[in-house]
Amino acid sequence: MTSKPSFESCEKWFEELGIKYRVEREFRPKNPPRSPYPIQVFEAVFIPLTAESWCRLCMSEGDYYVGGCCGAMSHIQDLINDVFRFESGWITTEQLEKVAVCIRDHGDFGGRIPFATDKSVEDLVTEARVNWDKCDPWDRIALCWHLVKNYYAPKIPNAFGDHLSEVDKSVAILSHGLLALSWGRLLYKHPPDSQEKANRSHLLHRLLPALKTLVEGIHTLDFGTVDGFAIIEKEKGNEAIASNNYGLCIFETEEEVNHLLNLWKRQQEEYEVQERKDIDKLFDVRRVRVSLENGVEFL
Repeated sequence: MTSKPSFESCEKWFEELGIKYRVEREFRPKNPPRSPYPIQVFEAVFIPLTAESWCRLCMSEGDYYVGGCCGAMSHIQDLINDVFRFESGWITTEQLEKVAVCIRDHGDFGGRIPFATDKSVEDLVTEARVNWDKCDPWDRIALCWHLVKNYYAPKIPNAFGDHLSEVDKSVAILSHGLLALSWGRLLYKHPPDSQEKANRSHLLHRLLPALKTLVEGIHTLDFGTVDGFAIIEKEKGNEAIASNNYGLCIFETEEEVNHLLNLWKRQQEEYEVQERKDIDKLFDVRRVRVSLENGVEFL
């Protein structure tokens, strides 16, 4: 395991490479009069790129653009574009951590300066200094990460509190756990590190009890049986319940159904040139009952 460089060494390397950075500041003393006091925690780094390199990194036809490869890389591309557009090149250390972890889990880009490496920070800086003009944008972002990774403020994690019921805890465990397993199967190609292995075992250990708790207590989450009306999209069948952003279009009263249908009709009447849809021909309304035991039943 490589030794950790001193904070002063990282500052010196930043300055030697001409990379601007900011550190966190604390107002001291506790009571006025106070003044900002720099502390040994990196806050942000100005990514050292030319205008051309930024275009090659952030434009969809650029040779360093990674968006679209998968959801993870699209997220990273959005983050980098946000740094370019709104922060003029300044990236926070929290954002750098997101980039580094995501790229490590996805599989590194094989650059001169990888995000995951056993090399010391001093060796990475030495190699970068020799090949600085040949370092591509991702090499430079990776170097910025290695320079700050020992002296930044990662987000402090949270644990489950006692304010959650056992069923609510099981929902949270299953939601996060199953999502983690799904993304892990899709993205993680590298050998798991010790923290990942421990977390996977712990996750699997918690899933079965959470499933049992949810099955036994799922009725407590139910709001009760609903007798109401469903909006049916006629072209797709007699039981094709329409959906909008809030879910299935099922309402307890006819007034709610008619309000929505009339709203659509009024919208359509505002158009003169654009082809309009006949709401009465497009939709029908059917009586339904929705329950935990039987789901949707047509009455």
